[in-house]
Amino acid sequence: MRGDLGAHAGSGNEPKRERATDPARDLSSQALLRFLTTRRWFGAKGRQPQGAHVVDVVPVGTAGWIARIDVVLKDGLERYQVTLAADGIREGLEDEAFRRALGEAVARSAGLEGSRVRWAIDRAGPMPDELPVPVLTGAEQSNTSLVFGDRAIMKLYRRLEPGEHPDAEIAHFLTTRAHFSHTPELLATARFESASSVEVAAMLQRFLPGSRDAWSVALDRGREAFGVNGPTGIPFVVEAETLGTVTREMHLALASDERDRAFAPEPAKAGDVAQWAEAVRLATDRTLDLLERSRSGGSLSTDVARDVEAVLAGKDVVRGLVDGWVTEIADDAGCRIRHHGDYHLGQVLQTADGDFMVIDFEGEPARPLEERRAKHSPLRDVAGMMRSFAYAAATCAERARAELGDRSAKTRAQRWERELREAFLRGYLPDGREHPPFLPQARARLDVLLTLFETEKVLYELAYELNNRPGWVWIPLRGLVSMVRPARRASARKRS
Repeated sequence: MRGDLGAHAGSGNEPKRERATDPARDLSSQALLRFLTTRRWFGAKGRQPQGAHVVDVVPVGTAGWIARIDVVLKDGLERYQVTLAADGIREGLEDEAFRRALGEAVARSAGLEGSRVRWAIDRAGPMPDELPVPVLTGAEQSNTSLVFGDRAIMKLYRRLEPGEHPDAEIAHFLTTRAHFSHTPELLATARFESASSVEVAAMLQRFLPGSRDAWSVALDRGREAFGVNGPTGIPFVVEAETLGTVTREMHLALASDERDRAFAPEPAKAGDVAQWAEAVRLATDRTLDLLERSRSGGSLSTDVARDVEAVLAGKDVVRGLVDGWVTEIADDAGCRIRHHGDYHLGQVLQTADGDFMVIDFEGEPARPLEERRAKHSPLRDVAGMMRSFAYAAATCAERARAELGDRSAKTRAQRWERELREAFLRGYLPDGREHPPFLPQARARLDVLLTLFETEKVLYELAYELNNRPGWVWIPLRGLVSMVRPARRASARKRS
């Protein structure tokens, strides 16, 4: 291995390198960074990468290698899983011979052996008799997925961290312990094993041929609500209620084993509620400061000027609302349980026969593993789905604006969003059924806690849109205005 390791060059503290004949010996820090920064899954592009080096590799037959690569950043260090083709610094998964060799190892559950590290494979249940050569899926985010015909799908985790990965951990629990039928069965997991650490590298699940994500389904069905003559019924409302039922069953499954410390429900105490409230206060300050800077910098459309003013003027109103919510929730906050952590329509698949299957339990990928594994109120998931309905309705309104006019499109969006919310909550909280013990027992307090988490979510959305898609800020702005204006009017009535 060459000594060109950027910030690590000449330090004398570098880990020993693999000595097998592989191209990793000749990869400089600059070459690795050039490769990594062109990858969509590389999550540290904005954190000023300073250098990179290969920690170790495992051979994938003679077709290439899977490498662990440490990236030195201005504010820390991150480790990534990178596949390398046999002919040099090229994505191994783009090469059919590499995918074939990797697929054969997975099918045999044989694992891959390096000189000081192992890519071990553990079966979670019966594997298909044969797995065809996998193909790369088109969608690539923070991870990479390979599909084995119509039988299995493997998610390769790109960023590596020591310890349990919540995606694989929860999939294993739901498959082997809770026997939850609305998530694809876990077939196997893979992990790096070395003297210094164990890191989950991949997981294999049953593939669902013909399935579509619920976001796409909702948008397709939503077009009916925005036709010139309007719909004869409320599209996607039946599906929303079914999805509420599936979500309730998911939370019941995740809270079903009181003997497992990683999954046992824990009462939500006053300190937990105070912590959740403080997170909203901090998000309010940060996000509205960002909104003020965006307004002053002229980056916002004049179309949202009135809503911007209303939200900025209501900063103290939001804080007052949060204080009131904490008082109202009191000691009826339910329990903290394991939950999805990043729940929205894109994390649910509708199968070819119309069933709903929940996927992707890894939480928000940018957060540390321990934070993503932490227990929380399940209403945080419900809040995520509520906001997903808001975005679906807004997206349909945006598409229909030219035909219907701005006011009519937004009015229909508000009505459709309201119908979806009510349908989902009917499924999640069916009439005549007691609330599960992990939820507040009084419906009024449940609604208040849900509002708290929705507020946190909409503030996160506003910050994201301000930083990435200024043309979309009207969606979270509208959500904040709907809270701020009624509260200000109520406060004015009290003063008079």
